[in-house]
Amino acid sequence: SRAAAAVDARATRIVALNAEIAGVDATAEAASVDLTATGQRLTELAAAIENATAAAQTARAAVDAAERELGQATTRLEVLQRLDESGTGLHAGVRQVAQWSRESVLSGVRGTIAELIEVPARYDTAVEVALGGHLQDIVVERWADAEAAIAQLKAANAGRATFLPLDAPRKESQRALPAGVLVQPGVEGVAAALVRAAADLAGVVTALLGNTLVVDELTTARTLLAALPAGWSAVTLGGEIARGGSVTGGAAIRESGVLGRARELRELPKRVQHLAQAREEAVTVWDTASAAPDQLLAERRRLESERAGSLASQTERRRQRDRLATWLAELTTERATAEQAGERLAASLTALEREAAQLLTEETALAAETSGSGAAHTEALVDLDRERSAAVASERTLTAEQRRLATLEERFRAERRRQTSLLAQRRALAEELALRAERAAALDGERTALASQRERLTREATTLEVARSAIAAARDPLERDARRAAAGGVRAERAVETARALLLERERAHGVAGLAVERTRGDLAMLGQRIVDDLELEDPAELVAGPTLEPEPEGTPRRDPAEVEREIGRLKERLRRVGYVGEDAVAEYERESAHQAFLRGQLSDVQGAAAALRRMLADLRTTMEERFATTFAHVAAAFTEAFQTLFGGGTARLVMTTTDDGASGGIDIVAQPPGKRLQNLALLSGGERALTAAALLFAILRVNPSPFVLLDEVDAALDETNIVRFREALAILARETQAILITHNRGTIESADTLYGVTMAADGVSQVLSLRLAAAVGGEARGMSLEGPTHSPSG
Repeated sequence: SRAAAAVDARATRIVALNAEIAGVDATAEAASVDLTATGQRLTELAAAIENATAAAQTARAAVDAAERELGQATTRLEVLQRLDESGTGLHAGVRQVAQWSRESVLSGVRGTIAELIEVPARYDTAVEVALGGHLQDIVVERWADAEAAIAQLKAANAGRATFLPLDAPRKESQRALPAGVLVQPGVEGVAAALVRAAADLAGVVTALLGNTLVVDELTTARTLLAALPAGWSAVTLGGEIARGGSVTGGAAIRESGVLGRARELRELPKRVQHLAQAREEAVTVWDTASAAPDQLLAERRRLESERAGSLASQTERRRQRDRLATWLAELTTERATAEQAGERLAASLTALEREAAQLLTEETALAAETSGSGAAHTEALVDLDRERSAAVASERTLTAEQRRLATLEERFRAERRRQTSLLAQRRALAEELALRAERAAALDGERTALASQRERLTREATTLEVARSAIAAARDPLERDARRAAAGGVRAERAVETARALLLERERAHGVAGLAVERTRGDLAMLGQRIVDDLELEDPAELVAGPTLEPEPEGTPRRDPAEVEREIGRLKERLRRVGYVGEDAVAEYERESAHQAFLRGQLSDVQGAAAALRRMLADLRTTMEERFATTFAHVAAAFTEAFQTLFGGGTARLVMTTTDDGASGGIDIVAQPPGKRLQNLALLSGGERALTAAALLFAILRVNPSPFVLLDEVDAALDETNIVRFREALAILARETQAILITHNRGTIESADTLYGVTMAADGVSQVLSLRLAAAVGGEARGMSLEGPTHSPSG
């Protein structure tokens, strides 16, 4: 029964193992499909990450380009607005009227012609030449506004200006172009039709540009000049103008650019707004594009983690299937062995049954033979019982041995299964070690590549840090020089502004004087004509020079006194009519011209001084950057060496940080103690930070030694190993710098040349002790001295 139960259990176990192997195979097949899909997804993610990174770089480049364009347009707009507000290029009177209009001193002022008309860029030069001085004509609402502005200019003696009242009557041109002129080759059109302006300015624009024809070149103008009515002129796109029998032209240069500047002032605000919007859109696109690679990288890391887990699970399932297959093979072998043993036992049982039947037959014969002898029979029975007892004992012994043999066989089979399992585990471990060795080899390759990349980046970072260190080292003195230079520049600029204001004032006075001279000359010409017309004198100079008195000849009758009186009155009337002609106006004009030349020379000198100051400032900044870079490089190299000395390995470096706008943000320390990864100083332990700070201090003192240095318990957080290295570094420092330490650490005390200690005697009074270790070691107690007792209660 036990054998049958064992056979049934073995069969059940074989069925279970087959089912388990089938389940493992199915799971492995599904996992293989998942791994294939994961690999394809990882390949797709790699391509997507590359594309997303390229898109992010493109978006960043677009943001930079948009910022540059926006900065350029904003700067250009600010410059044009300042020029417009300062009235650069305008006559003094026009500039003053514009300022009064902004300050609401004058009303009804619409602006200059250059500000009120819109001219396509193609016709800038032609229209500017056609308008000439009328570009600065001021358009006002009413005639009264023009009179008020002229009165204000006279009262302030601020110059002259030409006004164009909108309510002034204007005659339409009676001389129209002949038919067919506008369709001739090279004709652009009438200038008034090529510009744009408000509807109420049509009369002004027509009056100024209605008789001007715009053509492409001077040859066309010459061809059409004969066909143009009187009063018409032709102007080319290059700026030549032909009117009547004259032509004006020369080098192809832009005029004052007033129209172009006015157009830019109108168009630039819209362009700046458009560029700002484009920049915001580019920033939004960049933010989206920058986030895409991070999301894809996160997904790739997740899939790689899942793939690694799936590979590990697949390996484990493969091992499990191998174990199950081994166990199944063992059970199948055991079943075959058991079946063979059962067959042998059945044959043995049949043989024993035949032997038992034969023995019974022989026993019957023997019983018949011995029935006659009771004693012999009894004795034989006793012998038979004894033999039976011996047989039973032997059978019991055989059964025990069989049981023991079965136990040993079971233990043997268990040990074989255990050996087989261990061998399978050994093979699995060998495969795992091979896989890990391959992975380690791949990681070594990656580490080598990363190490090479890190060295390259470290060299580049060192180069950059050297440049930044030199800047930091020389920054302070050069900044002071720069501030002084900037202050000198400010003073020079103030002097330039003062000289410019004085020059403008002198120019205004010069203009007023020139105007007075012209007015006086006009008055003289008018008086001369009046003398000719009213006094009937052919030469007006005779009146100015005065009559020549000649002696009357003898015999000439004396004139009547009344007639002489009338002559005197007539001459006085003539003198009154001549009036004051301002003989010193020319001299005053020459004096003002000389003073203006002097002021221009002064202004040139001030501008030269300002340029020299700016050059000096640029030299100072360059020197600051070079010195800072040199010093920072030396300190960084010394710090790396001191860090490795104090830590017994590892690495550390100084890193220059920058702000968002590219300015220097400070210096950061990145350290990697032995056995740890590279990290920021804030992530180190207290002892590591203290030792790093000591390394930085030693590096600075090595580059720029100091006569002495005071250290207050800098070794408090250090252990015994670090104390030894700290003490050795301190001894090297003491060769050039006297070090004064406050410490409680015995290891540091051992490196001192002289000790000063504070102790408390039995009476509670503190004492200061000093000891020179060199003298004490040499057996001389000269260095031991007891300072006078103090009355401090502290120990």
